[in-house]
Amino acid sequence: MMYYFLAAVGLLFVIQLLYLFLIYKIASPHSSPKGKGNVSPLVDDGAGEGLPRLSVIITACNQDYLLRQNLPAVLEQDYPDFEVIVVDDNSTDETTDILQQLQNRYPRLRTTFVPPTSRRISHRKLALTLGIKAATGDWLVFTDADCRPAGNLWLRSLTGQTADDCDAVVGFTGVETSRGLGALVRRFDTQLRGLRLLGLAARGRAHMAYGTNMMYRRSIFFDAKGYSSHLNLERGDDDIFVNEHIAPRRIRAAITPEAKVVCTDTSRRHWRLERMGRLATRRHLRGVQKALLTFDSLTRVLYIIGTLAAIVMAVVLRREFALWWVIVVAAAVLWVVRYVLSLLVWNRSARALGDASYGAALPVLMPLQMFAALGLRVRYVFTSKQRYRRKQL
Repeated sequence: MMYYFLAAVGLLFVIQLLYLFLIYKIASPHSSPKGKGNVSPLVDDGAGEGLPRLSVIITACNQDYLLRQNLPAVLEQDYPDFEVIVVDDNSTDETTDILQQLQNRYPRLRTTFVPPTSRRISHRKLALTLGIKAATGDWLVFTDADCRPAGNLWLRSLTGQTADDCDAVVGFTGVETSRGLGALVRRFDTQLRGLRLLGLAARGRAHMAYGTNMMYRRSIFFDAKGYSSHLNLERGDDDIFVNEHIAPRRIRAAITPEAKVVCTDTSRRHWRLERMGRLATRRHLRGVQKALLTFDSLTRVLYIIGTLAAIVMAVVLRREFALWWVIVVAAAVLWVVRYVLSLLVWNRSARALGDASYGAALPVLMPLQMFAALGLRVRYVFTSKQRYRRKQL
């Protein structure tokens, strides 16, 4: 029985290595753009010849201080032909005044608003729809009011991945540094999900996207009749929409530090609501990727538990196994091998995206993230699902 158990632990070890190298190992496919005159090979020069017109869509609801902090970084992008459309979703703070002040400084900024009488539809989807209908660009770029580009080459980096066989581009979303263990776990959780998305996209297997940093052709939205297939859901404007209307092989990954956006770490509650919203829409996603990622999390948990159990069993049953110490040493060696390989691959991938490398803290953060994710899933099971749905029009 003991040998079967050890064989199972060994199989889990192999599975984890396969996930590590087939999903989490990513690298920039070409040099990053450095500015005018020295840009990515897929991006034209500063004159803008051949570069598509872009429309950046941002929705905001009572986020005046975030708009003041982050919106200038979007408006000051080094890109020849783009507009920024901010949709005010019934804000009661100083959002209107701030947008007016920014419009006086930046001619590229346009604004619109959600009618206050709109109640029977997701306000976010309605706000995005209004922004998209007002857009004039060939490509739509999406981010949030609490996010800012890592630099002024964000739009160039995203556009550098476009081609005739590409309908969407996804970039990495990081979280700004905050103090505390909880903030560290939230940053690591965001990095893990980002590595998964970019890793799959780099291999032509992405099945969704995050609305904090993505772009797709404007024509796709109108061909799909907007969000009509899931208007009854509060969320799904990014993950479900991309999953339903854009083939995985036509989604590209922008793997450069310049393609990164950084989001404000507002609070644990905000992170929890965002993650639970993802859980609510996750079951609507199509494709085997959802099951593969679930299996990744499951085998990681089982490997950790199995390794610890194998060591404990070997020590407890040492009188029945003369070579019990071999089991302990073998389990420890496999653990160290997995740790070292994870450290090398994970941190290299994080650096390729311009995000933090956690170094020696990685083996501690992984189980903490797993417990946090498990807690969210348990909480979601006992949460009313009606809060994530809207009445049909």
